[in-house]
Amino acid sequence: MMNCSIFDHNGKFVRKIGRIGNGPGEYSNVTSAYYSHISQHIYFPRTSTGNMLEFDLDGNVINEIPLNGVLSMNFANINSTTFACYVLNLQGSEVDKCIIFNEYGEEIAKIPNNDFFTFGNSMFVNNAEGIFFNSGDKLNFKEYFNDTIYQFRSDTILSPRMVFNSGKYKVSADLKSDPENYLETYNRDYFIVSHILETPSLLFFSYRYDGTFQCLDL
Repeated sequence: MMNCSIFDHNGKFVRKIGRIGNGPGEYSNVTSAYYSHISQHIYFPRTSTGNMLEFDLDGNVINEIPLNGVLSMNFANINSTTFACYVLNLQGSEVDKCIIFNEYGEEIAKIPNNDFFTFGNSMFVNNAEGIFFNSGDKLNFKEYFNDTIYQFRSDTILSPRMVFNSGKYKVSADLKSDPENYLETYNRDYFIVSHILETPSLLFFSYRYDGTFQCLDL
């Protein structure tokens, strides 16, 4: 099991955030912790209890936000009181791509999913299939299976912003219909963008191809 820790800019350990466990204010594993530059808080999804823990940078539990049955490991702030979470499409038939909710876990809106595939006898789950990142005060979103980067123009409107021209290296959601082939080829034959960071003048992103990690800036 992994703990979450804070370090300063010199790499010096500052403190741990929360503690491992299954009780109130505890988490069992950190796989997709999210730091919000808006609230300056850290958020952990807890799939075992169906909620999201919110910590301040001193390690205090601020809130436990219910996720109301949504299976998601990727989420981000649209603004100070509104979140977006990416819905894992495990069986290929999920009708929602993103759920928008407030700090009380109350649903505000749904963004529909248009990428479906035929579910086989087994599945491969990747927690990072939906990527959120900020450009200024705007939240952006990209999926593994879509070359388009979208931006939240409001709490409920997702608009195309830019496109990666991956060509033959673009992975399709249909590949998940064959999990064995998916595991064998998606890291080898396709560009898999896994992290995006934007500055006022540059867009940085890391991707996997031919079994290795790469990093580029545009």
